Amino acid sequence: MARGARAVRGAPLVHARSDLPAASAVAARSPAWLWDVRSFWADQRIALGALRPGSAEERVLRRVERAAARRCGAIITLTRAAIPVLADRHGPDVAAKARVVTTCVDLERFALRPPPDPDPVRLLLSGTLNAFYDVPAMIGLARAVAALRPAQLDVLAPGTTPWHAELEAAGAEIGRASFSEMPDRVAAHHAGLSICRLDAGISLAAAAPTKLGEFLACGRPVVVNRGLGDMAELVAAYDCGVTVDDVGPAALEAAAVELCRLLDDPGVGERCRALAEAHFDLDTAVASLVTAYRTMTG
Repeated sequence: MARGARAVRGAPLVHARSDLPAASAVAARSPAWLWDVRSFWADQRIALGALRPGSAEERVLRRVERAAARRCGAIITLTRAAIPVLADRHGPDVAAKARVVTTCVDLERFALRPPPDPDPVRLLLSGTLNAFYDVPAMIGLARAVAALRPAQLDVLAPGTTPWHAELEAAGAEIGRASFSEMPDRVAAHHAGLSICRLDAGISLAAAAPTKLGEFLACGRPVVVNRGLGDMAELVAAYDCGVTVDDVGPAALEAAAVELCRLLDDPGVGERCRALAEAHFDLDTAVASLVTAYRTMTG
């Protein structure tokens, strides 16, 4: 934090990405700085098992969050769901400083594509897999889809995961892809999976995995869990995804039936793309961020 404070001292504008950079901006007495709420960081660390509730470290991180909320000039959140949490914790004046600039996607690179051949249904689990994700639930969903029609679960992760053996045992094809390859790799699948742990609680309210915008931009429906940022409401509004409320066998079977319904709907790709254009467009996000900067600097 001290090194960060020295680095930003005297800067006319500081974009503090998450809590510790925000603490650096507070310590540096930055005249204009923006707090970028990538997650509720203390809650996230507790959910990941990296922070003990009630510990001295947690108390320090809670004080950092309060200072960031009160002293920053503006707040960027990834989700609308995060703003009521900020209001509840820090008051309506803090929430009034917030605007949503979610994770976004280059809509030219991730273009709308026709789906691949329907047999088998190819389900994609991509990106870093940390303890936030419910990988067993996604394996269970893939099995539930496979009980309805031929299906294949593919995994594209930047490194090995704690679930490698479990994924292999489930018949998943595990590989890697460069960023430049991802548009083609996403388009080669029928749907994307992003089910996080239902017990992660409030820490998920501020989360918006980048992969979801990529799937949607290519015209691919997604499977998410309730509580993952704004996604449950968004996919329901556009009828372009499935929301999981429970990860028991019956619930996953129902989710598989709903996903197959979407995959049989010829209009689902256009609806996915419409959601990506409305909520995950890179150009729109950049313009909103520039507006926030200009508001702070006059």
